[in-house]
Amino acid sequence: MNLRYLSASLALSFEDAVARLHAGKGLVYPTETFFGLGCKATDHEAVALIAQCKTRPVYKPVPVIAGSVEQLALLTPGFAERPQENAFEAIAAAFWPGPVAVLLPARQELPRPLHGATGHVAARICGHPLARRLCLEAGEPLTATSANQSGEPPAARLDELDPELVRAVGGYIAAEPQPAGGRPSTIVSIEPDGSLRVVREGIVPTLVLEQAGFCIVS
Repeated sequence: MNLRYLSASLALSFEDAVARLHAGKGLVYPTETFFGLGCKATDHEAVALIAQCKTRPVYKPVPVIAGSVEQLALLTPGFAERPQENAFEAIAAAFWPGPVAVLLPARQELPRPLHGATGHVAARICGHPLARRLCLEAGEPLTATSANQSGEPPAARLDELDPELVRAVGGYIAAEPQPAGGRPSTIVSIEPDGSLRVVREGIVPTLVLEQAGFCIVS
């Protein structure tokens, strides 16, 4: 796909991007792995639009990024068990900002596409500086599903983005560094005893989690 088909009129300034988020609209933005489809994570109508544009199956929850650990309080009441909380704090210290997402107990009032009735939302502090700035300026976490139609490959470069999808969402913002591509973020769940289960092995391999001192169970 050629960049010339991605209309310059769809490019957003940072100010335009923030205004769209505050207005309950979406956009395409870079993360450290791929371009993502973003909107305010607590905005039910905006999240429904993102899921519709993505044509993502309802049983596959939409992941979320945050600009700070404090913002995660909008998504989760936290873990009930102290070993889980300890493991969560250890992950945050070792891998955030970065591409390791944790399945967190989801607040009941969150939009359904974020948890898909699983009771959990996959969230992380993003390692891309622009993405974090957008979260902080928006005042809450953003959806972070990859910017591609469900079943199509994710986009790590502007010329890989689907212009029709960008147009449907409402525009894109780009900034260095470019997404690394390759593999998506790694997703883990925290067991009651504090051990980790790898739900999706991504750019951070299981071996790295083990080397960081985490007990991995299958």
